[in-house]
Amino acid sequence: MKQLVFFAFVGLVLLFSPLIAESFRAYRHIRICVPIVDSYMSHADKQVAISGEIWNSWTKDIQQCVRAFISWDTLFERYVTTIPGAQYLVQRAIPSLLPVVKIVRTYTPLLEAWLPHIAEISGVYGKRTYLILLQNNTELRPTGGFLGSFIFVTTEGGRVTEMRAEDIYAPDGQLKGYVEAPEPVKTFLFQQGGWKLRDSNWNPNFPEAAQTMLWFFEKGGYVNVDGVIAVTLSAIQDVLTPMGDIYIPDYDKHVDAETLYSFLQSQTELSFFPGATSKRDVLGAAMRSVTRAINDLSYSKKKEIADAVIRRLDSRDIQIWMKNSNVQHALESRGWDGSLRQTSCESDRCRSDALAIVEANVGINKANCCVDRTVLYDLWFNPDGTATSSVRLQYQNHNPVTPQPPKFYGGGYRNYLRVYRRLDATMLSSEVNELVTPRKDISIEPFPASGFVSYGMLVDVPGGGQTTTTVRFEHALKMGYTESQRFLLFLWKQSGLTTNEYHLTIHVPSNTIVRPDRFQDRVKRTDTHTYDVSVTVDKDMLFAFTLLPS
Repeated sequence: MKQLVFFAFVGLVLLFSPLIAESFRAYRHIRICVPIVDSYMSHADKQVAISGEIWNSWTKDIQQCVRAFISWDTLFERYVTTIPGAQYLVQRAIPSLLPVVKIVRTYTPLLEAWLPHIAEISGVYGKRTYLILLQNNTELRPTGGFLGSFIFVTTEGGRVTEMRAEDIYAPDGQLKGYVEAPEPVKTFLFQQGGWKLRDSNWNPNFPEAAQTMLWFFEKGGYVNVDGVIAVTLSAIQDVLTPMGDIYIPDYDKHVDAETLYSFLQSQTELSFFPGATSKRDVLGAAMRSVTRAINDLSYSKKKEIADAVIRRLDSRDIQIWMKNSNVQHALESRGWDGSLRQTSCESDRCRSDALAIVEANVGINKANCCVDRTVLYDLWFNPDGTATSSVRLQYQNHNPVTPQPPKFYGGGYRNYLRVYRRLDATMLSSEVNELVTPRKDISIEPFPASGFVSYGMLVDVPGGGQTTTTVRFEHALKMGYTESQRFLLFLWKQSGLTTNEYHLTIHVPSNTIVRPDRFQDRVKRTDTHTYDVSVTVDKDMLFAFTLLPS
């Protein structure tokens, strides 16, 4: 029996010897990171500036740690997933290892990709200034929500040296002269004195919108800004959820992710008047309380906050534009720049289509707290290779007719709707509740740089009511059915939307079959050619078309 145990032990050692050897090699590198982290935390705690020389030294050692972990993790994953019982043995022997590996595995690629840019963003090589725009998506606007407030942030020496909250009306009131606004802004937002900063986020393509907003800020006295970050209320609530109770001593008030907004509203909008500082004061107090609370959180809670930030970057509820072209390119490659984009086919035997729906609340209320929407998207591929489509938006407004703050700040939802299609699409007709929309009431605007053309129209959804809008298109796709073809559909998600459900149906000739070739998650097939899609992030869907034998 002892011999059997001995040989079993030797067998396990031999089996796991490559992993054990790689673990020791990784440990020699990874242990370098411990004093680096200690040194960084010491600098942060003492608010000591980090020089470029120190950062470059840290970067070299951290890159060694990252490479060592990736090498070890590749081997570890192979052993745990291919050897029967290996995961059970690891879990029993070192119960805390697998959760740690999962966390490090999630953030190691991000660290590796962003390590060269952290020094630039954090001001290691010089002072940097940023504007964090707080977008209230209960009043939806093209880049995410109404611009009511912002936070001015300065970094230098690898640390935040200044952070203060401001009311958007402070710089907005400094603008001199008249600025011509886009036609829908003039028509529906009652701009008597020209275009204002608070309505300047009209372009859904955030890199362009950020530079427009920055122009207004510069006229208001905020010059030499290095980056613009837009954050929706939904993103803030998601990030704050792991924190639980937050105490704001200046107001002797306890809030959490759900109650923070109503508290801020009660302190600002209900008692607002020009020149009032109540919004700035309460935001500053809340910001200081949140900062203190984050510093006191456990590592697991901080990890939950990091997860929420990544999730909201992916969903476009946090969008970033940076003046530094290298950082901006890195943001673009991750899809974190908030750009209005589409994907294209990689083969001649493929056709592509894209759909982006952009809403703007021009009713000057908070109706979007309680509006649901469903998109019924039908595509018809005809035997002659032509294609048509129908985009049907069904809105349900749960707000009462008369606003009832603080629960219902809205009423009717007055929505300036823009449907973005590829340049090769042509609108055939538009209806609201089965009534044809006159062509003169539809604004058509091409965007050649992004490959889109937008069709804009006003859609009203009464409080407690429903509205259905249908827009039909013809496409120059020219599908060929003589051989297998692929069809790529890209669905773009607007920042600030809290409900965005699609019901996709593909209609093809009777001698053609369609099968899903590549789907992302959160796509449910409900019928032969019907799919339910929850567009919480951009969706890239590839279908294969096959001609049946005659």
